[in-house]
Amino acid sequence: MNHSKIKSVLFILLCCLISTTATAQNSYVYSQGTIWYSDFRDIINASDLSAFQSVTYTKEENAQMWDREANSNNGAWITPKSWIYNLTYDDGISAEIRIRQQGFSKSQADSLAGHYGRKMGQLPAVLRRGTEDINILKSDALFGGNNAMKSIDITIGNSSANYDRSGNMEETIFHEATHAALDYLYQQNWARSRDKDPKYISKYAADNPNREDISESFLLYAALNYRFLRVALESVKITTNIPNRLLYYQQLGLDMYPFATKSVNPTPLFDSNAYYRLTTQWQGEGKSLDVVNDGTNNQVILANTAAVSGQMWKITRVGEDTYTLHTLWQGPEKTLEFIRKGTQDTVQLKQGTDFSGSLWKITPLGNGYYRITDLWSSGRSLDIVNDGTNNKIHMAASGNYTGQYWKITKIK
Repeated sequence: MNHSKIKSVLFILLCCLISTTATAQNSYVYSQGTIWYSDFRDIINASDLSAFQSVTYTKEENAQMWDREANSNNGAWITPKSWIYNLTYDDGISAEIRIRQQGFSKSQADSLAGHYGRKMGQLPAVLRRGTEDINILKSDALFGGNNAMKSIDITIGNSSANYDRSGNMEETIFHEATHAALDYLYQQNWARSRDKDPKYISKYAADNPNREDISESFLLYAALNYRFLRVALESVKITTNIPNRLLYYQQLGLDMYPFATKSVNPTPLFDSNAYYRLTTQWQGEGKSLDVVNDGTNNQVILANTAAVSGQMWKITRVGEDTYTLHTLWQGPEKTLEFIRKGTQDTVQLKQGTDFSGSLWKITPLGNGYYRITDLWSSGRSLDIVNDGTNNKIHMAASGNYTGQYWKITKIK
């Protein structure tokens, strides 16, 4: 599970005031749906952590579910007699499993409820919270998900056998639960981010932009951020083609447990309404992170601590353990960003940011100190150049160096 802590090299295009013409309408990355691409069938393994806690039989009643084989295979809502189970997860979320009696014995239903209850527990909390009903029925039809009903339909027959055989059962359930939990985003500002991206992630998404685009891409967002090694070979292809979609998910601050090792802390580390001073253990509180006043006003340095607006940093949470940083002086339009120039890894304030270098993970180290790393460089931390002057800021390999121990103090 340590692999889930490795952050992806997300190349993220932020919203610009002047947008370019969208090309996503006519092109795509993968010719198959993402769950059918061989390199994505290991994003969730049967042995991965599950939030599943218990499943308990509660009653027998008629339950509404979608049957794709009804109405001459055109599909229809049905309300068959079903066994009802209560599913609980270890983070307090619960759901209902409803198993159509036709084609199953009660003992088979008990087994199915436990089997798929554990698989549901492997999904991120945001999907489990948005999937209130899990319907299971004997059928050869495909699985499905419905946002209006907050439900998914799992069919036991040829399709489930195919998913099991192909090794993408868990990814298929993830895909359908994304429909149930997140399809409401189509009615918000999803298209704005989608249309800034170079391509759709798959032909399936391109053919169904207002129905499949979110389910096709959210699985890869989760993989890049929490199971990076499992999709590493495809990471550049993904991040360069759907960067705005990835940023959109990042900024929602979604609860990804158990993909993440813990649920999202409802209390962020920093007050988004306050400003902070950043100093290092190495140089002490007499030198603060500042911006060079040279007309360009984008180079950051350590400067003698003073009551100036360039040393007043606002730290804004945009996701789990993820923040952006900007100064009172230059305002929120210019954020701190990782910049790679040849072999040099530097940082600066940048307007209209282009990459995930503007997203920072801030990790407590104890005694009031923090490590500051970005999501792009992976394994590198904000540091001070040891050149005798000791005021230049760069990114260096993470280690137990006092120049990487940042004290973050709220300015009264």
